[in-house]
Amino acid sequence: MTEAAPPATSGPRRGRRLTGAQRRQQLLDLALELFAEHGFDGTTVRDIATAAKVTDGLIYRYFESKEALLAEVVGQARERIQLVRAVNLDQPVEHIMRDLLTAFAQGVRDNLTLVELLRLEFRRPAAARPLANLHEEVLVTLAGLFDSLIERGAIAPHDTACAARLVAALAYGFAAIHRNLDDDQWAVALEQFCPFCVGVILYGTASGDASACPIAAPQT
Repeated sequence: MTEAAPPATSGPRRGRRLTGAQRRQQLLDLALELFAEHGFDGTTVRDIATAAKVTDGLIYRYFESKEALLAEVVGQARERIQLVRAVNLDQPVEHIMRDLLTAFAQGVRDNLTLVELLRLEFRRPAAARPLANLHEEVLVTLAGLFDSLIERGAIAPHDTACAARLVAALAYGFAAIHRNLDDDQWAVALEQFCPFCVGVILYGTASGDASACPIAAPQT
């Protein structure tokens, strides 16, 4: 009596095929990671294809060039600026500033790879023009919010461009320092950080006359 042959197997099951939209997003995410690691000029279309385990030709089916990939990465990041623009201005100024800084810091944390790419490519302005433009848009948006608060009489007139750079620096620095925290730890740290920074921005740290701070609301 001969031994029965083992049942045939079909080999490893292949994963579910990505839809066109999913594949496009996968390529964007991988491109961003590689750009942040190696720089825009240091990354080739073949590098992106290799990381995605696809052919170069497939990438060109979705994007006409590496520059087009970067432009779409920047475009997606631009949409996330809405987090800052959505801050409710019809509340006490302390709450506005807290929500603004919280939204900005959260946006940075959610896009740390893009922030790393910004840092890397700012050394070569010509190659990073789309990124430089995005950074400038963020600062203009922040300055515009401060201008609105001045018009409402919520804060004193001041250099809003400088204030925008201050808020951006605080958010970038906080997110970078605390990048390894889990979600719960991040929430606790942010809850402590933002009110403190708002107090410093609005009222300063010197004892006595808080109105000496250039952003403090006019005293009535």
